Amino acid sequence: MAEAIPFTVLGDILKALGSLSLQEASLLLGVKDDLKKLENTLSTIRSVVLDVDEMQETSHLLQDWVRKLKDVAFDSDDLLDEFITEQALRGHTIAKKTRKFFSSSNPIAFHFKMAHRIKEIKLKFDEIAIEMSKFSFGGVANFRRVTRKREHTHSFILASKGWSLFNQLAFGDHQEKEPLELVEIGKKILKKCGGVPLAIKTLASMLWLKRDENEWLSVQNDEIWKLPRGESGILAVLKLSYDRMPIHLKLCFSYCSLFPKEYEIEKKKLIQLWIAQGHIETSGRDCQVEDVGEQYFEELLSRSFFQDVKRDDYGGIISCKMHGLIHDLAQLVAGTDCTISHPNAGNICEKVRHISFDSFLPSSWELPMSLLKVKKMRTFLLPVQYWPWHTSSFDNLISCFPRLRVLDLHNATMAKLPSDIGKLKHLRYLDLSRNVQLTKLPGSICMLWNLQTLKLENCHKLKELPGDIGRLTKLRHLEIKGCGKLSYMPSGLGKLTSLQTLSRFIIGKDYSMSRGIAGISELNCLNYLGGELLIRNLECVKDGKAESKETNLKAKRHLKILRLIWCEEKGDEAVEAALFEGLQPPTNLQNLHVDGYGALTFPSWIIDDLFLALPNLVEVTLENCTRCKMLPPFNQLPKLKVLRLYVLSALEYTSSISHFFASSSSSNVKDDLFFPSLKELMLYDLPALTEWPREPTATITDHSSTSTENQKQSQQHQLFFPCLNQLTILDCPSLLSMPLVPFLEELVLDNFMTKLLVSMDVPSAHESSSQLLHLSPYRLRFVRLGHCKDLESFPENWMKNLCFLECLEICNCHKLTTLSQGIQQLTALRELKISYCEELDLSNDECMEFPGNLLSIAIIGLPKLASLPVGTQGAAKLEHLLLKDCPALKTLPKCLGNLTLLQEFQIDGCPCLTSLPECMLRLTALQELSISNCGALAARCQRDVGEDWPLIAHIPCIFC
Repeated sequence: MAEAIPFTVLGDILKALGSLSLQEASLLLGVKDDLKKLENTLSTIRSVVLDVDEMQETSHLLQDWVRKLKDVAFDSDDLLDEFITEQALRGHTIAKKTRKFFSSSNPIAFHFKMAHRIKEIKLKFDEIAIEMSKFSFGGVANFRRVTRKREHTHSFILASKGWSLFNQLAFGDHQEKEPLELVEIGKKILKKCGGVPLAIKTLASMLWLKRDENEWLSVQNDEIWKLPRGESGILAVLKLSYDRMPIHLKLCFSYCSLFPKEYEIEKKKLIQLWIAQGHIETSGRDCQVEDVGEQYFEELLSRSFFQDVKRDDYGGIISCKMHGLIHDLAQLVAGTDCTISHPNAGNICEKVRHISFDSFLPSSWELPMSLLKVKKMRTFLLPVQYWPWHTSSFDNLISCFPRLRVLDLHNATMAKLPSDIGKLKHLRYLDLSRNVQLTKLPGSICMLWNLQTLKLENCHKLKELPGDIGRLTKLRHLEIKGCGKLSYMPSGLGKLTSLQTLSRFIIGKDYSMSRGIAGISELNCLNYLGGELLIRNLECVKDGKAESKETNLKAKRHLKILRLIWCEEKGDEAVEAALFEGLQPPTNLQNLHVDGYGALTFPSWIIDDLFLALPNLVEVTLENCTRCKMLPPFNQLPKLKVLRLYVLSALEYTSSISHFFASSSSSNVKDDLFFPSLKELMLYDLPALTEWPREPTATITDHSSTSTENQKQSQQHQLFFPCLNQLTILDCPSLLSMPLVPFLEELVLDNFMTKLLVSMDVPSAHESSSQLLHLSPYRLRFVRLGHCKDLESFPENWMKNLCFLECLEICNCHKLTTLSQGIQQLTALRELKISYCEELDLSNDECMEFPGNLLSIAIIGLPKLASLPVGTQGAAKLEHLLLKDCPALKTLPKCLGNLTLLQEFQIDGCPCLTSLPECMLRLTALQELSISNCGALAARCQRDVGEDWPLIAHIPCIFC
């Protein structure tokens, strides 16, 4: 099997050979000429490996040569990495602390050893080059392929659909006509794919944007098509796509074999692992290696090597999976380099460099003897360690695998990390997340000069970060979400200028009086920070104006989410206002969360220039801003999709708020719409808010002669929430008015007044066509109403227009006496839940009939309910019925027997219900009957002996 050539590793070695520290040391070591010759030899080898990569599939001699090249390349990479690391550590001012971690405390002995090893490496590369010269790169040895047998699991599609899929992926959405010659070749390739979608997708994706006829012909005429059909043949077809993959992607793809089948691979983590192994090559100083990693990921995705992509709320990819056959291919091409092992690590090849485990390690796992024989381990990964584990082998892991670049010890229940961790000089990636007993990290962790990623998420008891963390100058990702015990950041954090992930920054209460505690100014030079940044304890900042300017947040253009948290309300209002004024985020920000801000007014960049300052905001949350009386002009934001307002005790409707909301007339909001993109609005605990503006002054005027008066009215209505589909209003008892929301799909109201519901009443279908641009009636699909203190009955037309409603929940409306006849008009209703409405007695509502499409009814906590209403029989499609906590319920109606599709019937807490009706015999579809807390009824339903047992004996599952 062809080996993945370590192309990027060869590049890393060349970079190391050209590094200043090695060049300076070469004179002292007496190896200057050796290094120069080694550099020339490596450059020659690297220049021909692309040709070797294309030809080694058919030559066992070339495959053997590549294996030798890989061994020498990885050994050389480790050697030079060790030397450069030692030089860097010796250059620090912490010599006494670090020498005990050096391979030799005697610099002369260390240099002599290094010189000898460099000469050895040079000789090995010379041998590789001599052997390379024997090949003309045209010799062909016996052709052999390795395949794996397993059950057929792939599906097939018809030829017509197959061509549609191939055509879409290979030619894309280009407007120009597909070249006829490529179409003909493509159809022949499609025929050879045998109707297997995965093969079609993979090959078509590979040919995307390629217009050279010879490239298409090489795929059509490849020898691989001569293999027999079946699972092995499909795998070989996929291998054809891998063979034509750019060389820089091959190691990245084979590394994915470390994840089990069907595993959800986190994209960010995968890229961090690639970077740790040196699999990603950058082309310039301004190019971030993570950005190149994103490109690699997208390229593998476009070639259909990844699938089942999950995205976040902003469209970014979170994770993906690999098809089972693609995973087989990754394992095949990875060879002995990567292994997924059972925890007992049986049959482990001593040449393995990367290991993961296919199941979680048990609670008392010990390092198997077979693993102790592996001397060149670079990866120790635990992808499925969902359960806590522990081992006494932590020290063995460190001592036995000194070349580790990735070490995963998450969920290991360790209370203390061994101090020997500092000896892992090559370590780039260290995962200690979910170690819930870990309280402190050893100072020796700051000896990990090459560390790029440190994961500490959900280490709930971790109290502090290492004081010397500023020495980890290569650190790019410090993940500390869920470390709730952290009370400050150590000083020196600002030296980590490569840092891209810092999810939390906690301001220490005594930072101005302690040298070891970082102030907010440490953020000044961390301009590569991206993703999410939460700044906590802002009330501790003393000089709001000066210190906030030093954070330089506006320059951190990679930030997407910013959370500003004031934890106590004792701060000075003027200081808080000046502080917030200076914390202006970059224009690329997508999510702003402000919690505990105590000043009366918001910064000028929010009040006066919000549209220009933050045009890309998608989500805004204001929380616990107790002095806030006026909302900023969020309606100006063209991309805002989510607005959440929590616990704003002073917020009230005033002319000032109306002025802000009407300001869209002076802004550049698209089409002058009122919240043009807002999809979700949540209002919680706003006790002083009485009205949400219904009539903004800004309108759209159509001056055309054909414009009718009704059209002009509709254009004004167009200002209101044109995209809003989810509205939640909780604990806003004074709010009595909301504007019309024509596209609303989900409505939740709790602790509200009936007037609010009336204000949101919708016009009939006839009226909507004339007033709302031919909008259909309300599109509501889910409604939950709770704790309405004055709701006795629903507005007359409210239910009539809810023709799309699928789920209705009504709870704790203690004055509600009737559901009205209108409930029958909810023709799309599938679920109905009514709970704890003290005055509601459905048994006396003879005119009420449940709609016919109901599938589930839950009636809970109705103390006046004596019997189910006769109208229950209208729910002919009912499948689930729950009656709970109805102490007055005495009988079940005969019409219950008409519910012939009922599958589940639960009765709980109905002590006055003493018997079941004979109509239970007609419930032939009933699969489960549950009776609890119903006094004598349970005894009557006992198997074989109960009086009501004959009525229910046909039910498969009975719980009494």
